[in-house]
Amino acid sequence: MKNFSNKPVIFHIDFDSYFVSAVRVLKPFLNGKPVAIAYNRPNAISVSVSYELKVLGVKTTDKVVDIKKKVPNVVVEEPRFDFFNTLSNKIFNYLGDKYSEKLLVASIDECYLEVSHLVSNEQQAKELAFKIQSQIMKLFKIPITIGISHSKFFAKMTTNISKPFGIGYTDENNYQDQFFSLPIKEYHGIGKASVIKLKKLGIEKIGDLMNFSKDSLELKNIFGINIIKIFENLDPKIMDTISNDFEEEKSIGKEITFEKIW
Repeated sequence: MKNFSNKPVIFHIDFDSYFVSAVRVLKPFLNGKPVAIAYNRPNAISVSVSYELKVLGVKTTDKVVDIKKKVPNVVVEEPRFDFFNTLSNKIFNYLGDKYSEKLLVASIDECYLEVSHLVSNEQQAKELAFKIQSQIMKLFKIPITIGISHSKFFAKMTTNISKPFGIGYTDENNYQDQFFSLPIKEYHGIGKASVIKLKKLGIEKIGDLMNFSKDSLELKNIFGINIIKIFENLDPKIMDTISNDFEEEKSIGKEITFEKIW
């Protein structure tokens, strides 16, 4: 098997339907049931939905009243952000202490972990990812998906196509097969307004971007100076490393906190 040589190895770790999964830690009887997390108020919007709802076409940010029309037996639970924060901090601390201090927290339910010192090829990376996935499930009862690559963008995109509770790997040999046929809205970081403008240019899929260049005036009008990053993200030669900031923050007692989202 081909060795990674000096390539950095990045895991993107995402907690599957995290708010639902966290509530199920407190209420195990909700496992396997259609669950939405939302406040108990008129016109409430869900902040997380279980995969039992997603397979029925329900999306996060759907109104609870609409979810109930589609799935009458849905269980609606109020968010518990203090618990969500505490639990995610415990998981991040576990990952940083046990596997790598090179950990970058991206949000309340996702992080990047550089494990270059622990693996030297794809098989070893997948085995480590499976071990981490199993340990997080065993210790914290939270299902996770792990995307493996050599850049944060590729790792994140790999997670997105590997959910739920999956493990995937992307490199220079398969990135086009993995990503180029995806709808342009699946490009991580491109918002809805930009998607509408891109479709007017005939860019329906991620691979369609390759019909343009970073010097394209049409794309510059949409992305501005970010146009360079848009193309760099899709370059497999671009690789990332992660600093030890997480360990430094822990050493001075800095707790990771997050905005409430609803």
